[in-house]
Amino acid sequence: MDLILENKQNNLSNIENQLKIRYGKYYKIILERIYNLFIFDVLTGQGDRHSLNYGIIEGKKIFFSPLFDNEYILSSDSINEGLYSIGIDDNDKEGENLLEKFIYNNNYYLIEIIKNKLKIIEEDNILLVFNKLDERTQTEFNKYIKNLIFEKFEINKKIINTTLNRCEKSKSLKYNLKKYDKI
Repeated sequence: MDLILENKQNNLSNIENQLKIRYGKYYKIILERIYNLFIFDVLTGQGDRHSLNYGIIEGKKIFFSPLFDNEYILSSDSINEGLYSIGIDDNDKEGENLLEKFIYNNNYYLIEIIKNKLKIIEEDNILLVFNKLDERTQTEFNKYIKNLIFEKFEINKKIINTTLNRCEKSKSLKYNLKKYDKI
C-alpha cells in the first residue's frame, strides 16, 4: 500500500483518491475494508495505524491484507483524546475528534454500523479473548492487566457513545433545519 500513498497524508480522503487511481471501479471494495479498519481502530483504541501497517495484496485478485502491527491497541492518545492514526483529510487538526468527523463526512450512516459493532468490545467478548489466550499459552492472564484492559475498553466505549450521541443530535438538528427551510 505504501507505493500508492507515497508523499501522501495518511488520511481517508487521500487513500480514497489513490485507490480510485490504482483500482478504478474496484476501489470501493477496498475502501470499505479501510473504513472497517478505521472502525476497528476506533473500537480498540489503536493509535499506530499508518500506511505501513496495512496493505493490499495484488495478484490475480486484489485482497486487503490481514491486520498486522497492532501493539498500540488501547493507546492512551486514542482512548483519552480520540486521536487515531488514520486521519480523515488534509485539514485534520490536533485534538480534533476524528470519529465525529468520519461520521459527518459519511452523512451519518456510520452511526448505526458503529453502534452495532460496539458489542465487539463488550466485557463478555473480551473475556472470550482472554480465555483463548489462557488456553493457547496454558497460563492465566494477569488479573491486574485484565482489569486494566477492561477499564480502558469501558473508557473507550464511553467516548465512542458520547461521540455517537453528539452526532445523532447533530443529524437530527440538521434534518429539522432542512425540514424548516422547506416551509
